[in-house]
Amino acid sequence: MKNYILPLLIALFAFVGHVNAQTSYSMVVEKNDGGKVTIPTADIKQISFEENTDNPSLFQGPKRIFGNNQLKAMGCYSDYDGSERYEFTYNDKGYVTKIHYVKSDEIRDYVFEYKSDGIMYYEWRNGVLHERFPVIIGKNGFVSSIKPGDRALYTMEYNDKDQLINMSFIETDKEGNVEDSETLNLTWHNDDLEQSGWYEEGHQDDYPVLISYTTPTLDAIDNIAGVMLYYDAMGTDVDDCELMYYAGFLGKGTKRLPLTWTNTDSVYDIGDSKRGKNGNNTWTLDNAGRVIKLVNVRAWGNGNTETRTFYWEW
Repeated sequence: MKNYILPLLIALFAFVGHVNAQTSYSMVVEKNDGGKVTIPTADIKQISFEENTDNPSLFQGPKRIFGNNQLKAMGCYSDYDGSERYEFTYNDKGYVTKIHYVKSDEIRDYVFEYKSDGIMYYEWRNGVLHERFPVIIGKNGFVSSIKPGDRALYTMEYNDKDQLINMSFIETDKEGNVEDSETLNLTWHNDDLEQSGWYEEGHQDDYPVLISYTTPTLDAIDNIAGVMLYYDAMGTDVDDCELMYYAGFLGKGTKRLPLTWTNTDSVYDIGDSKRGKNGNNTWTLDNAGRVIKLVNVRAWGNGNTETRTFYWEW
């Protein structure tokens, strides 16, 4: 296709140069949605083409990640945190249009709106609109940035295998001064995520998490259906972006299923900012080799443990 751009430009310039003197002519551009743009040739100074790096048509949906394994629902339950459930709705293209979330007395709906000029993401809480922000698609067809609110921005980077390697978050005050700036670095090897860690203003914000896919007693398990649980199964906090993965936006998953992860810090505390000391995963697969259950045991530095059971319905 690129071989035809130069001759097309030459012909177009020649045409405009010829008709520019004829003020009765206009250039008419007809769009795919039926709309038209009319520009008098006398008003045209120069015509050029540039690559659109924010092109929602590059997005391919969750089939790129899960293949024909369309996820119906997923959820978890624990004595510590109760139960929660996510139910998925798709359009005729196989794109996720809504994720319905239920937890005790709270109901949330995560709604995706796909348009020719962009993708919007909405979060509703108990029927009230809580957040609304654009999803920007990069050249590889995955999200390159998300803007939750007027003063916050996530940006994502990927390797040549479309796996997430950096996720940066920046937040400013009303005057535009940076209040918070952090970057999550993810290290991949042989298509598996092996290490992650947050950095603040170029300095390590927490200790790296090391992830293992084999143990002295367990062999590796192929990740047939492409499931990912960054926080619980890999000790990696991707903030509020984890659901984006299941809608097909956040790059490709690991080749194998993680069996353990370890926080390399020597001091541990229980709290929102700490992921725990380590985690151990026990997976259950269906006859097609897809994950249908995970029992995750997370150990804290104070000796306490928490067990959470996850499930997937295909």
